[in-house]
Parts: sequence; C-alpha cells; structure tokens
Amino acid sequence: MTAPPPLSSTDLPTIDPTGPPKRPSDNFKPIVTSGTVRISPGCIDLVTNSNVIWTLLGAVAKDLKDGEHVKVTGQPAVQFESSCRGSPLAVLTATKI
Repeated sequence: MTAPPPLSSTDLPTIDPTGPPKRPSDNFKPIVTSGTVRISPGCIDLVTNSNVIWTLLGAVAKDLKDGEHVKVTGQPAVQFESSCRGSPLAVLTATKI
C-alpha cells in the first residue's frame, strides 16, 4: 500500500512578526463603542444598545458616573481577570453623549 499524495505541493506562506508583543493586548486594535454606564461594587460596566457588556478599566473609567451615556474608545484587555460581568476593556477615551 502506498501513501496518499500530498494535498498541495507548495509550502504555506509565513510572516515573521516585526517583534514580540509589548503586552498581550497589543495584538487587538482599539474599538469604539457606546452605551450606558452601570456601576456596582468594584465594577464599572458599559452596557451597549445591543446588550454587550464591557467592564471598563483605567483612570478614565473611574471618572464615569452610573447612568451616563458615553462613547468609549478602548483596547480589549484579555489578560485582565475579574468577577465583573463584562469583557475587560482598557479605556483610552470616554465622551458623554
């Protein structure tokens, strides 16, 4: 019995990284989202119109107040673990709308 022929005779392309990541989240592009701020003990969450929940992190987030409607630019912070409901988002800017 002979082995089946290879599926392709060409090698797969490879791309070398330009350098190691500075931190785990730098592979994620910043996102812009908006919604209503909900604050509970130890958590600052943003609930979007489509009911996606982001847990807001950083100094900018600490200035937000419960019930405010804001537009947020942030970077997903997958390395951060918490007991909050949302996915962690490191806030770069927040603007009241």
